[in-house]
Amino acid sequence: MKQTRCPTVFESIEVEEEDEQSNEGSRSLRRARVLWARSSSCDAAQRRVLAHKLRLTKPIDETVTSWQTHLFLNSRKQTLFAQSWMPAAGNKTRGLLILLHGLNEHSGRYLHFARQLNLQGYGVYAMDWIGHGGSDGLHGYVPSLDYVVTDTKAFFRWVVERNPGLPCFLFGHSTGGAVALKAACQLSMESLLKGIILTSPALRVRPTHPVFEVIAPVFSMLLPTLQFKGANKRGIPVSRDPAQLAAKYSDPLVYTGPLRIRTGSEILRITVYLQRNMEKVTVPFMVMHGTGDKITDPAASQDLYFSAASKHKKLKLYDGIMLVVDSFECSVEYVSARLSFASPQAKCIWISIDLLLCSPVITFLLAMQSCYISCMILLRQSMEEGKKNTLSSKEVHLDMNLLFSMYVSAGMWFGYGSVLWDRKRRLSGI
Repeated sequence: MKQTRCPTVFESIEVEEEDEQSNEGSRSLRRARVLWARSSSCDAAQRRVLAHKLRLTKPIDETVTSWQTHLFLNSRKQTLFAQSWMPAAGNKTRGLLILLHGLNEHSGRYLHFARQLNLQGYGVYAMDWIGHGGSDGLHGYVPSLDYVVTDTKAFFRWVVERNPGLPCFLFGHSTGGAVALKAACQLSMESLLKGIILTSPALRVRPTHPVFEVIAPVFSMLLPTLQFKGANKRGIPVSRDPAQLAAKYSDPLVYTGPLRIRTGSEILRITVYLQRNMEKVTVPFMVMHGTGDKITDPAASQDLYFSAASKHKKLKLYDGIMLVVDSFECSVEYVSARLSFASPQAKCIWISIDLLLCSPVITFLLAMQSCYISCMILLRQSMEEGKKNTLSSKEVHLDMNLLFSMYVSAGMWFGYGSVLWDRKRRLSGI
């Protein structure tokens, strides 16, 4: 049976090498370049090939970063494209960041962010959603964001199994932030997470017209993959940096077509869910948002901060900024703060104190000390029956022992209670 050839996403891919001469001497510089031309059809398998090939255009310092690509099979038997950037061999890994990209983009756009984290000793894993990047599905089409939430939880567990013992954080940008927040609130995830970091999270979006909120659920059932041009906001750029805009809209793995109706409806649905359940958020988090953002609502990030039940939360707003420009620095600062108590030195001290004061042996000693004090009090009372005007040396010695024992016992009980309280505080989060 003859196999039909699908239209290609790109018409040509080639790698070129160039030699350049510098004024200081002869020096050969290798440049890998991928040339492509878009076509009307975007097949998932061909996007996946392109996701692999694009690595040639972005050489990395192998002494700092170890870059790998992965294929992850979800519960619906779909293949998801994933990438990992880990500190190079010989460099200690302090923790992991699992990254969720925003709507219509892909994980490869966070290469620079990942490399900066590698320099600080943190590994990064990222997964392309269904219908995005190199993952299966129609380009730009998300049948359900609950699928993305489920995939995120499965991917998170997959990463944890591959890296046992390392503390893990979840990072989400824009709609990826909404997905990260919903996934993190699941009981099965809270115990695995040290915290989440959200940049410009889509907790509340502003449709181009209020009527779209009413008709979107209906049309998403009838024409789910239809591209609706009216949903795109005209004249509202996602960045004021021309270089950033050029890089995004020239990337063939970024979906730049009109928003698909089901995808837009799913965004509205997840934002409504999160707004109704903000007070149930207990996971530690940090949220960053630019007040100049016209796509996602920075006021919703403030609502999350004030409504969430999390004991440890942080909000950082950037006046007039559209995109969070220093998310790397803030992320490293937050992750380091969350891990500071878990340093090897602090952990050794904590374990020693815990074993010393919270063991059955010390509990037995405290009980014996209390019995000893009780016996001495009874002995002192019996000696007072033959009361004299002056105290004998034996009575003075007994009184001193009794006073000393009471001080020691009070100190031990105070230390025992302090450690138990501190243990409860630490288990509930930093």
